[in-house]
Amino acid sequence: MAAQTVRKGEAALRIAELVGSEGMPVRPSDEAYPHVTTDDWGDVLVADYEAVQTALDEGAVVRDPESGFLRTNAAS
Repeated sequence: MAAQTVRKGEAALRIAELVGSEGMPVRPSDEAYPHVTTDDWGDVLVADYEAVQTALDEGAVVRDPESGFLRTNAAS
């Protein structure tokens, strides 16, 4: 169980790293686990549903209310 928690935390950090403060649309996919990546052009985050929710729950990213994109919190 501890290893799974570490992977979730790593996925949350990877999501934050990829989306940055400018944000990125997300395409959750049950086929992405355990991978967190972008599409071929680097324009869309592709991540496991649970990894996205973990990133949101941990505060690694926020969902922009206007665009719906995920982005890091500018105050962090």
